[in-house]
Amino acid sequence: MSGKFIRNWLILPVVLLVLTSLWHLVIFSTNYNEHLPGIARMVDGAPAPLIVYFLLAHVLAAFGFLRFVPAVSGDTMSFMKNGMVMGWLTFGFFAILSHALFQNWTGWLMGMDIAFGTLCGIITGWVHSKIA
Repeated sequence: MSGKFIRNWLILPVVLLVLTSLWHLVIFSTNYNEHLPGIARMVDGAPAPLIVYFLLAHVLAAFGFLRFVPAVSGDTMSFMKNGMVMGWLTFGFFAILSHALFQNWTGWLMGMDIAFGTLCGIITGWVHSKIA
């Protein structure tokens, strides 16, 4: 792995974490708080402290973006388009599978996480086009 790849692997998880935090904890926090108690691991009424898993998932998603998006992208628009596809393959896959497997994973949660994957992929693709 090149130094540029490693540098970008440090940058993209931060981008993904910021986008995830904005979407889930700021913009749609009230909605997610209504839907998550039926499926989330809770401790004393708050989500369990599972930050290590949360961080690892974002590092792995960033690796997917770094490994596959540049290989099929040339200009900014193609990075954004392919980033959107990668968003569907990571967050969309997670959302659909979770809806299928977990009884209380509502259609709302699935739809919102697919929408998040779409927007997150486009933004991450754009950022990646600037640092690639």
